[in-house]
Amino acid sequence: MNEPVRPVLNASPPSTQGASRTESDDRFAHDLAQRIGAHKYNMWFGNARFLIERDSVEVRTENPFIAHWIRTNFADSIRDSAKSAFGRACQVSVSVPERVSAPAGRVEEGDSTSAKRSDRAGVGDGRTHDHRASSPDASRAAGARGRHRSARRAETFRRLEDFIVGETNRLAYAAVCSVADLETASFPTPVFIYGPCGVGKTHLLQGVVRRISESGSGSGRTNVRYVTAEQFTNEYIAAVRQNALESFRRAIRRLDLLAIDDVHFLSNKTRTQNEFLHTLDAISMTGARVIIASDSPPSQIRQISTALLSRLQAGMVARIDLPDRDTRRTLVNRLASKHGLRLTPSATELLIARCVGSVRQIEGTMIKLAAVRSLMSAESIGGGEYTDHELISQVLVERVLDESHSPRAVPVRMPEILDAVCETLNVCRADLFGNGRHPVVVLARSLAAYLGREMTTLSFPEIAAALGRRNHSTIHTADQRIRRQLETGATVRLNGQAESSLHELVGRLRHGLEQNRNQ
Repeated sequence: MNEPVRPVLNASPPSTQGASRTESDDRFAHDLAQRIGAHKYNMWFGNARFLIERDSVEVRTENPFIAHWIRTNFADSIRDSAKSAFGRACQVSVSVPERVSAPAGRVEEGDSTSAKRSDRAGVGDGRTHDHRASSPDASRAAGARGRHRSARRAETFRRLEDFIVGETNRLAYAAVCSVADLETASFPTPVFIYGPCGVGKTHLLQGVVRRISESGSGSGRTNVRYVTAEQFTNEYIAAVRQNALESFRRAIRRLDLLAIDDVHFLSNKTRTQNEFLHTLDAISMTGARVIIASDSPPSQIRQISTALLSRLQAGMVARIDLPDRDTRRTLVNRLASKHGLRLTPSATELLIARCVGSVRQIEGTMIKLAAVRSLMSAESIGGGEYTDHELISQVLVERVLDESHSPRAVPVRMPEILDAVCETLNVCRADLFGNGRHPVVVLARSLAAYLGREMTTLSFPEIAAALGRRNHSTIHTADQRIRRQLETGATVRLNGQAESSLHELVGRLRHGLEQNRNQ
């Protein structure tokens, strides 16, 4: 589950105004993260330093590529955040500090490039140095500062303890927890986790990085990193342009654990795939561990090299499916407690039945319910004042869910609906088009009629033709039957399965059809 974004200012500004100045700096960082989004903030500012003077904000970055990107895309946002935090307009500048050579192997974690001058003179470590940095003691101190900064960034990540374990994610969770214990015997890596969007893959990767960072803070075993495949690609490209590949490789390959997210992003990027393949081999030879997440299993990532595919399949591959009913119930109850919401039993059941997609769908619905409850607390309802302690009813939940469902720009095609219904209910096409009256077959025809009206632009006669019916009145009747059953919260029993909510069945069909259209 998502936690509030808590960006960390990576460098303390001049303390000319004591504690009040520090609070303003924190407000500036939090405001910037909210303006551009947590993902972009962590990607482009995670290793940056802010030097704040009275009327200026200087952003110090690792390399010219990142500096140019920040200057081009985020300068206005930095100005707006500075004005909001400090109450005055500030000039914004972005710079790359001068760098000098340093002893080999002293690479600060998270830094991927060094200046061309440093790379030609010796081995650059990707840090800003002063005249004392060339001594061994200064290098060790700088490495410790880098690990401390990485640990502070990990504090913004999700916790493994907050991950809700269910039947659909138990194997992946167990694998990640085993990898998180660096003191245990060797575990087969890489661990490859895949599944649809919003089921907790990023939560697991960030959770293992945070756990190791916290547990190893006293022993020095904090040399871990979470990075997206896009960020890996950008840093690799920057290193090539700056002739700093050796520095980039040492920064990645000296890790105790590398967690890389959205690896499917490497599709059709041949040179980056080769670099990542060599990175996996180099890390594995040191006994370090790798966790990888993707929306697709290795064999379904398009345009990936045979060598990298073989390497990704060499470890443990674990799938995370959409949350089952029990997991959704636990999630709804925990989120309700987090937001201070009291749901009626029927409202809880409706949420569980309708939100059958990703965890993000449930989180978004609960956030909207909290916002609606907050707005309604100041309004008069039914002659009485609504209070925060009043129960959230099924009617309010249904209204929020209906408002959240926006019409699709591209309608689903009727053949796709028929295929989804037949597969989900285990009914063959011949039975669906026939005249049989088996309850499951009748339900399949009714669902096809209902979804045809909801998710396509077809009329009743056109839906009837798609189902091989001459008279569209039967299609109209089937559609109305499903709508009445949804209103009354009816349940259905499929072949060899336990009784389940019709709302849940419709939700699963909707979600599957929408996912297929997005692919």
